[in-house]
Amino acid sequence: MSGAMNLERRHFLVGAAALALSGCGNIIGPAGDMQIYILKPETAKTPGPSVNWRLAVVRPEATQTLDTNRISISRTPTTMDYYAGAVWGDRLTELVQDLTVQAFEASGRIASVAEDKTGATHDYLLAMDIRNFEARYDTPDGAPLCVVRIHLKLVTQLKQAILGDFETSHEAQASANTIDAAVLAFDQALAACLAEIVDWTLRTGPAMPA
Repeated sequence: MSGAMNLERRHFLVGAAALALSGCGNIIGPAGDMQIYILKPETAKTPGPSVNWRLAVVRPEATQTLDTNRISISRTPTTMDYYAGAVWGDRLTELVQDLTVQAFEASGRIASVAEDKTGATHDYLLAMDIRNFEARYDTPDGAPLCVVRIHLKLVTQLKQAILGDFETSHEAQASANTIDAAVLAFDQALAACLAEIVDWTLRTGPAMPA
């Protein structure tokens, strides 16, 4: 009899905990069951003059709360949390570095671009700092607003001079209070940021001697 009562009590506590976590809608996954989500911002050929220099994209800086594979959410102006049971396919800083290189390649306006870890020779470095990359909730059950803000600097090869710095920031409203909808909104906001990063960088770097 005591065992049955204990089992019933455990079921009650688990149910109560699940109910307490359900304030953000259908975003709480089973404990230990991690679903991998993929960022796929649209990148495309962009108008503008081509450049004759080589670019290395540095892995971005980020706070410890963002430099992770967890998907960040904010439910108050002073707190940061993560979606339960959900992760990016890699650390956010690695993903943004990879996607930035892909955006430059897709632009069709630069002959050589690579991550700085490849050891390839380059003329300029693009350094980035991820300032925001979170889904913001104004209400527990509302669809989040996904915010992406990235600061960048274009630096000469030997880091002797900063040619310019720039900040891009975009927001996208998720269509529903689900992780899938939030990821699609992140794609939209990040795509807009990447387009500005590519355009600003290619306009800022001076032409190299032929």
